[in-house]
Amino acid sequence: MDTSDSLRNTRAAWLLAVVELFFSLSWVVYVIFLPELLARGGVDKRYLPWILAADQLVFALADWSMGVAVDRARSALRRIGPVLVLLAAVSAVAMLLLPWLAVMPMLFLAVTSLWESLS
Repeated sequence: MDTSDSLRNTRAAWLLAVVELFFSLSWVVYVIFLPELLARGGVDKRYLPWILAADQLVFALADWSMGVAVDRARSALRRIGPVLVLLAAVSAVAMLLLPWLAVMPMLFLAVTSLWESLS
């Protein structure tokens, strides 16, 4: 690994650390203000630990489900990715050909339709 890769990895690690810090701090602020919010909503403060536990359970389930969704999407994109790249390339070539095909109206309309359908 050369120096630029190492530097890029270090920057990415610091960026993720800062994002995690802000996520953690926002949760701490939420926990600090939650008792007052519960009181405003007419919810007894004795439910605070249960609400915090439910919050963590919901977070864990949401985190897990998003991980599953990303894995499925990655798998699907791996299968259809080459086809998407091919269709994008055909669309780009069709668009680039349009100025030269303007002198042949039927071919121009056919390629325009192809380009529009792939765009």
